[in-house]
Amino acid sequence: MSTDFFEALAQVERLPTGRRRGDRFFAVREVFRGLDVRDRTVLDVGGGAGSLSFYAAALGAREVVCLEPAAAGSAGDIRARFEHLGALTGLADRVRHDPSPIQTYTPSHTFDLVLSQNSINHMDERACIDLHRSPEARARYQHIFSRLAALTSPGGHLVMSDCSSNAVWPKLGVRSPLAPKMAWHKHQPPEVWSALATEAGFRLESLQWSTPRSLRSVGRTLLSNRAVAWLTTAHFVLRFTR
Repeated sequence: MSTDFFEALAQVERLPTGRRRGDRFFAVREVFRGLDVRDRTVLDVGGGAGSLSFYAAALGAREVVCLEPAAAGSAGDIRARFEHLGALTGLADRVRHDPSPIQTYTPSHTFDLVLSQNSINHMDERACIDLHRSPEARARYQHIFSRLAALTSPGGHLVMSDCSSNAVWPKLGVRSPLAPKMAWHKHQPPEVWSALATEAGFRLESLQWSTPRSLRSVGRTLLSNRAVAWLTTAHFVLRFTR
C-alpha cells in the first residue's frame, strides 16, 4: 500500500525522478517513524493537500481528518491535489478534508494522533510573531493548545514540527542558503511550544533536531543536535503524550 502511495504522491506533486524524489519520500516517512497508526484516528492540522493524511491511511489508520483552512479560500489547487491524491491512492474513504480553523473545529470524537507539521506558527500568525512579548498573544496560543489537548484522546500523541527562530541566519541578518524564503520572525523556539503544551496537559516525550532531508538517516544518526540545527535549518520535532 505504501509503495502505491508514493507513486501517487510523485504524480500529484510532479516530483522529478532521482535524489529530490527520494528526499521527499524520506521526509514523509520520517514523520511517522516510531509511531503505530494502525486502526487509529489521526488529525492532521494544517495538512495542506493531504500528503501526510493519506500516508497515515496507507499505514493503516482507520480515519484521518486533514484540517486545512487555506483550502476554503483561494489557496491555489490545494483541494484539487487533495482529491487527486485520494483518487490515485484509493484511500478517499478514510481521509476527509475539513476547512475549519483549529480554534473552531468541533468533531464528534477525539483523536489518537494529532499532527502539526510546520503549521503551528500559521494557526495565529500575528500572535506567533508577538508571542514572546505579548500576554495577549500568549493567551491566544494558550487557547489553541487547549483545543489541541481537547482533541487528543487520553494517552494519545501530539507530534509537532517547525523551525526555531533561534538560528545563526536571523542573528546575522542574512538569508539562509538552505531556507532562503524563511521568515524567521514568524517562528518560535521549541521551548516556547513545549511550555504551552505542558500547560495544556501534554507531557513532553522527546525533542529532536532535524538535519537537511538530503542527508537522510545518516544525518539523523550523526548530526541531529542543536548545534548543527542552529547552523542549518533550525528545524525540530516535538512529541508529546496526552
